[in-house]
Amino acid sequence: MDLYPSQEFLAKLGLTGGNPFSDTQAEAEDQLDKYFIDLPAFYKILDTDAVKPKSSILSAGRGCGKSANRRIVERFLKFGAPHYFRRNWPWKPSVLVVPYTDFSRLTALVNGDYSKIKIENHVTAILWLSVSALFIYLQESWKHLDVHKISEQYIHQLGYFLVNYSNRYSYLRNESLLELPQNSSLSRDLGVFLEYACRVSQKAKNIEAGGLVGLLKTFVELVSAFEINSVVILVDGVDEHVETADNPPMAATLIRSLIAEGKLFQSSGLYFKYFLPNEVVFELKRMPELRIGEKIRYYDVKWDDASLELLLSHRLRAFSNGILVDFGQLADVETKNVGQFIVANSQGNPRTLLRMSEWLLIHFERTSRAENENKYSNRSRVPRITKSVVDAMFESFKQEVVLRAGYPNDVDDTIRAKRIILRTSVENWEITNDMYVIRSGKILNSEKLSSMEYEILSYFFQKAGELVTNDELSSVLWKEKLNERHKRKLSQTILGLRKKIGSDSILSVRNIGYIFISSLTSSIEKKRETVYSPLKVFLSYAHSDKEEVYKLYKRLVKVGVDTWIDKERLLAGQDWSTEIRKAVKKSDVVVVCLSRQFSKAGFRQKEVRIALEESDMKPPGTVYIIPAKLEDCEVPDILAQWQWVHLYERDGYKQLLLSLESRANQIRGSASE
Repeated sequence: MDLYPSQEFLAKLGLTGGNPFSDTQAEAEDQLDKYFIDLPAFYKILDTDAVKPKSSILSAGRGCGKSANRRIVERFLKFGAPHYFRRNWPWKPSVLVVPYTDFSRLTALVNGDYSKIKIENHVTAILWLSVSALFIYLQESWKHLDVHKISEQYIHQLGYFLVNYSNRYSYLRNESLLELPQNSSLSRDLGVFLEYACRVSQKAKNIEAGGLVGLLKTFVELVSAFEINSVVILVDGVDEHVETADNPPMAATLIRSLIAEGKLFQSSGLYFKYFLPNEVVFELKRMPELRIGEKIRYYDVKWDDASLELLLSHRLRAFSNGILVDFGQLADVETKNVGQFIVANSQGNPRTLLRMSEWLLIHFERTSRAENENKYSNRSRVPRITKSVVDAMFESFKQEVVLRAGYPNDVDDTIRAKRIILRTSVENWEITNDMYVIRSGKILNSEKLSSMEYEILSYFFQKAGELVTNDELSSVLWKEKLNERHKRKLSQTILGLRKKIGSDSILSVRNIGYIFISSLTSSIEKKRETVYSPLKVFLSYAHSDKEEVYKLYKRLVKVGVDTWIDKERLLAGQDWSTEIRKAVKKSDVVVVCLSRQFSKAGFRQKEVRIALEESDMKPPGTVYIIPAKLEDCEVPDILAQWQWVHLYERDGYKQLLLSLESRANQIRGSASE
């Protein structure tokens, strides 16, 4: 059974934009604004029925658009209500939006013990994220701000937050002002202004007198000096970590102290918007001190058939340039209502709707292909969705997709009973019903496997320790020989799978295939494992240094370091700027290869800025940015706070490996806690 409809078949149907139903995770959807359905809860969370904003909770079932709502709320708050908006808009510009979706710093502060999480820990994590968001805002708005209206008190406070809650300027914490810059320099150059603020930060008197909660209030007051009227913290993803996945009580414990802090809800200009699963809200409601529904309102996301039909229509329209708005356009007379049939059987869940729709396209193509192979068929005839296609889709969907992917377990009692016993495993590895991977009793992935990742890993389980060729995988996934399109898709899927279960579990044999490492192949595992095995390293460099840096890349790969370099990892046709940005964000270490040419303009400057933003979200003491000199040259000021290595000296490479080993030990230590 094919896992995806082919691009050729989709284009034949008029879906020239690709598969409308392939992305069911909000974070992965690039065209979300084209088919987002604004249900009543969306307007409630935006306070369109209120005189002024307030903190609140949006509650949704799994797959019902919790994160999609958060992404669109974030866009509305950042850029204001769109021109077609006809409702009350209580948000005065500008709004500083701070997504609080990464809890790694929070958990590091309590050594992974959720029971020890206090409001101070949350505030510390939020301040790091808020200062980073403010820095980005200043970069985007600097030309429109009148610096001369900002008081010295606010400048001192700004410097305090920069040197204490940003790795970018922490090296100036104990520096003093040597020379007062000219007013023209302050207003013209953001870098000069911020460095000046950092050097006078020690003048921020009594700023810590109110404790950490008071410090967050001070930050909100400070940003008003830069024409920011509100700070909105968007809390999402509390159930998407290993410890909280399928564990609502633990997810509720994660944010309990944050919701309980009444002083924050009473702060003018500071608002919290929570995007939580229904199960987590249920656990929070059982905690009487939180007074969910009284002290803080919550709004349920509820889908009816009309809304689901609209979602289906918008998806088809977006991927067909407006040609298709209903499956009925592709169906014969007997099945014109196929769209309504899918809606009625989706159990009010949009994710189920999308996956059923994709399954319909898969069966549609399969039937069309079989008809074309019949020598008596009319191959010029436009294919049509028939009743037999719909019936086959529905039965197959219940028996295959629902059982594997952990769909809402209220589809029917028979399916629910079967889901309990379905598992795929090999030795100490196991894929659960809900698409999580367990190794030796520990969940490896916080994000569920996609259907293609599931098929690949299941096949790896069967071939543990053996070489699985790319052609073999293409035959399993697409029932045809490997081509360039399949090769790109396979490479991207394997890359995502390695990130979810660990890169040391899948050994790449370049241009040939892969070997899955399990306990059955301990000899291979021992050979492959090194002190750097968990590490993902990104190399940033000037184009003129590519030969020298490629030599470094080959040396690192040889000793077992999973290294990202554009020459090896970028595929033809990919958006290189997007892929590089993703690679930087997902790396454990960014090695910045410095030379006399590096400081010249180029995308590498953006790479460094992205790395600096990511470093702000790392726990203190994390080895993340390593400046590496290829020759005798100056280190840029923005990188001067980190100890650099001299690769051109005799022991330089050895020093780099020691730093990478230290970072690998940090990762292994976090994973074992």
